[in-house]
Amino acid sequence: RAGCLVAGPGAAADKPLPLLVFLHPSLFPMDTLLLTDLLPRQTSADLSGDPARPGFSLLLVAGRDTEHYYPFPDNTGLGWDNWYRNLDRGSPALNVDVATIDHFIAAVKARGIVDPKRVYLSGWSNCSAMAELYGLNTPGIAAAAVYSSPNPFGDSTDPCPQSAFGNNKMALLHVGNQCDIIGICDSSEALLSDLRSRGLAAPVESIRVGNLLQEVQGFSALCAAPANPANIVAANQLGTLNHLRWPLGYTERMLNFLRDHPLP
Repeated sequence: RAGCLVAGPGAAADKPLPLLVFLHPSLFPMDTLLLTDLLPRQTSADLSGDPARPGFSLLLVAGRDTEHYYPFPDNTGLGWDNWYRNLDRGSPALNVDVATIDHFIAAVKARGIVDPKRVYLSGWSNCSAMAELYGLNTPGIAAAAVYSSPNPFGDSTDPCPQSAFGNNKMALLHVGNQCDIIGICDSSEALLSDLRSRGLAAPVESIRVGNLLQEVQGFSALCAAPANPANIVAANQLGTLNHLRWPLGYTERMLNFLRDHPLP
């Protein structure tokens, strides 16, 4: 397994910077980051709330070739196993993706360049689901801002759905599409509602993005495709197009959300 650290400007023990951990989408490698606008903001964005500490360190972690419970062609390949939900750090059967993320975060923290109150997560698609599962069960993660995430506890193709659980009440922002693939419209909102009602994360916020990247309210009628077979082809085509593009224009809001929710 590989990790890649892009240290923030002047990050040092006397100038610890926030750490943003980015997990890549399934079937795509770490350099999917280049399809976002995170890297151009890495030296100047305000994630610390301190004008003397602009920028942040960026940690990329590589997934692995594993089985996914998504439709073909994403039923197997590079990605993250959020369906195996053993997150007990004392267990020899700990989810190995969780262990890998633990390892690389610890390796960066050991350099003494990380603000311990500002370790954040972001991701896209399958890796957003892993970021949510990981962050909700990893004390020390302050907040996550993710894009187009299936529900890591029970998406539409999950063979063993269960109620959400967690021991870390992090802040969570989900940026989702008005029309998306594999039932993400419904499953992501179901997760957010569950987290709010049961107090497993706080605050829990969402932004809904339309087909032309405009901010919208509610879902497209095509998101009801499973209930209306006539919509399935159109929903999959439009949902796939939406899912495969980063929500440019919303990155600053994602970063601002992270900045505003450090650990106490």
